[in-house]
Amino acid sequence: MADAAESLGGDADLGDLRAAIASAQQQAAIAAAAPKLPPLKMTRPPRPKYPTSAKGVEGWVRVEFYVTPEGRTERVRVLSSEPAGLFDAAAISAMEGARFEEFESADARLAVQRIVFKPE
Repeated sequence: MADAAESLGGDADLGDLRAAIASAQQQAAIAAAAPKLPPLKMTRPPRPKYPTSAKGVEGWVRVEFYVTPEGRTERVRVLSSEPAGLFDAAAISAMEGARFEEFESADARLAVQRIVFKPE
């Protein structure tokens, strides 16, 4: 497409576009060559407590966290939630209590989880 735009008299922005495409292709090649890690296996799922302040509302929270080689979660943070803010604290607390199988590594692994809240 960049070639077609250039043949039609495209402007100088095409150079920037070509550089961005080349950079993205290089990053994709590096990611494809990286060793694949086995999936994390959850041994104790998060057990969220529905907050009484939610008053019958359903929602969800998407959290990001690290799993240590010992299977513990740490540095839990909210990425997004609906409704915003209502279930965030309960989701963080629940994810802090989750556990995963231990794995061989010197470093913690980044993970993402979506936690759904429904009134009981």
